[in-house]
Amino acid sequence: MDMIVAPPTWVFLWAVLLGAALGVCYDVFRILRIAIPSGRILVFFEDLLFFLIVAAATFEFYQLTTDGIVRGYVLIGELLGFALYYFTIGALVFRAATAIIHLIQRIIGWLVKVFLWPFRKLFAPLIRKLVRQMKKPAARLKKLCKKRKNSLQKKGNLLYNHYKTKKAPPANRNEGKPKWRKRRSKRKKGKKTSSSRSH
Repeated sequence: MDMIVAPPTWVFLWAVLLGAALGVCYDVFRILRIAIPSGRILVFFEDLLFFLIVAAATFEFYQLTTDGIVRGYVLIGELLGFALYYFTIGALVFRAATAIIHLIQRIIGWLVKVFLWPFRKLFAPLIRKLVRQMKKPAARLKKLCKKRKNSLQKKGNLLYNHYKTKKAPPANRNEGKPKWRKRRSKRKKGKKTSSSRSH
């Protein structure tokens, strides 16, 4: 039968079948998400890919059946076929697929445990000994780090600080000067007093 000259009833039925096929495609994506855990970014790209498949399939269907003319009953047929599959056969297929996937995951996990059991028995005591031996040097390193931190700190300044605290100015002007400067200042004062008396 030539799809191009088909009456609208046949086109509608073919659209229902197309919608059911798109439902199967959507179930494939859902089952893959359960089998392979995916994040939000991967889910977004999967949804985008599904919508691109739907758009391409609908466009090709219009080209084959209505000569590229958009008909509303075609979209209604696709939605009806998708809903019929999704809520009847699709629900059963999805439940069966999830049960099978969980069973396979449990079997694989059990096989991995059985395979790794002898290695655990052999290497577990060695790992425990290594952990115990590494505790003492780790504690020593912590103590050394604390001591170094305390040695870097001083009362007034820090060695890694560029800014030094300003010293308080001396109470007397001659306090910070050497002794010979003090003597000179006393001699100058004596000369000044003698000159004032002579006048």
